[in-house]
Amino acid sequence: IPTMLVEWDADLGKASFRLTGAAVPGGYSSQYYDIHRSDDGGVIYAGIRDGENITPNGSYVGTAVDYEAPRGTTAYYRCRSVAVDASDQEFPSAWGTVQQVLITNDETWWFKVIADPDLNLGSIRVLKELDVEIDEPNTIFRPLGATRPIVVAGPLQGEDGGYVIKTVTETEWDNFYPILTHQGTLLVQDPYGNQKYIRIVSRDWTAETQAGQVYRDITLRYVEVDA
Repeated sequence: IPTMLVEWDADLGKASFRLTGAAVPGGYSSQYYDIHRSDDGGVIYAGIRDGENITPNGSYVGTAVDYEAPRGTTAYYRCRSVAVDASDQEFPSAWGTVQQVLITNDETWWFKVIADPDLNLGSIRVLKELDVEIDEPNTIFRPLGATRPIVVAGPLQGEDGGYVIKTVTETEWDNFYPILTHQGTLLVQDPYGNQKYIRIVSRDWTAETQAGQVYRDITLRYVEVDA
């Protein structure tokens, strides 16, 4: 079982992990490490993104990060090693001691880019949320002679909504622009401890110069997607 050191960095909105194991036991050809997180006090665990199949280096050390733990909660983390033999059969160790990490909430809006965490940005100035709706794809039949219509519906498809965002300096605009134009999954964390995965489907903005600064009002629309 590897030992695990974990640190929470509020400025970057991430937990960082360093796992230190030992040499592969005799009879096995390789090993990897797993990290799982629980958001419900240790009842249900699931692997973190890029936190499974961690390949250790020559000193048996593996590293990982977690940007997606809900803020304002205590996350429970555990780790293990998995030995692999020449036939690719896997033999996991027991789970190590659970570590509890307080995921602090700086009470600002964060937009995190799943595919490129270097673009993650907090303290975004969200002026308001636009109307949110949940569409239900369905077809309605009104058969002749029936007293009620027949509705054939698919599953609900998550929330559709939008945000109005303001930048007041060129630096703010330059930092937010790669997020605004990203064509992939974003994790949005609000100041109240809520979070959702979204895909921006439209974006527009207006610019106004005041006292030598360019202020931009941005409107984006999104659909909620799977993590």
